[in-house]
Amino acid sequence: MKIHFNRLRPPGIRLQLTCWYTVVFAILLFISDVLLYTQLQSSLGTSLDNTLQFQAQQVASGISNDNGTVTIQDITGDLPETHANIPDPRDSSVNVTFGTLIRILDAKGSILRTSPAFRALIIPTVSMTQPLHGTPWQGNVMTRDGQPVRLRSMALFENNVPFVIVQVGESLTQLNSTLHNVLIEFLLIAPFALLLGACGSYWLATRAFIPIDRLTLTAHQINAGDLHQRVPIPPARDEVYRLAQTLNEMIEHLDQTFTRQRR
Repeated sequence: MKIHFNRLRPPGIRLQLTCWYTVVFAILLFISDVLLYTQLQSSLGTSLDNTLQFQAQQVASGISNDNGTVTIQDITGDLPETHANIPDPRDSSVNVTFGTLIRILDAKGSILRTSPAFRALIIPTVSMTQPLHGTPWQGNVMTRDGQPVRLRSMALFENNVPFVIVQVGESLTQLNSTLHNVLIEFLLIAPFALLLGACGSYWLATRAFIPIDRLTLTAHQINAGDLHQRVPIPPARDEVYRLAQTLNEMIEHLDQTFTRQRR
């Protein structure tokens, strides 16, 4: 069975307007969702970085250097007395989401103090070498079991000579979970928003065609015996206004023609 597509009737103007309005609304909705998601991601990332910076400064405030002897005062209350006899996280899974991630090293890279959960991280070398040149390092690292962590590393100087490296970290699991939940909400809300937009677009298109429907009804009522009647002219000087004027001029011309014929 052959289908002749050229015989298919095109959709009406109202349906065309509804489709165009819906497409435009869908594009605007997509753009706004992307902007909101990007802004939220940036805001959460900036807030986390600020938290890590404050935490690193807080840890650094308890560290002093006295003639090469480094004294560490636990300001945060999260550091153990020594890093010895701490179970290696490689032997068991460590959840860094709730664990404290703090490590203090000397200028040679030897560990002075560290929290147990920190030993689960895979630390790049640049996070220790870059701070020694005066530039704090900040980036994402992973644990051995694949958990993402945001890490900040900074060095403390005395007489322009680094003597300690402070590293603090925060799990990205909660941040990624928040972004994932927001994305799911966007995907769930989008169909209902598009449906509401399509219904609103059809209603607006119907409202826009009310003056044209009135013109059509009046034009049907006018016949050869009642050419004195005129179509209503809307107050707004738009396309419908010009159409009404054109119809009235045409009816006036027909009225004069029939009047001359009767005479």
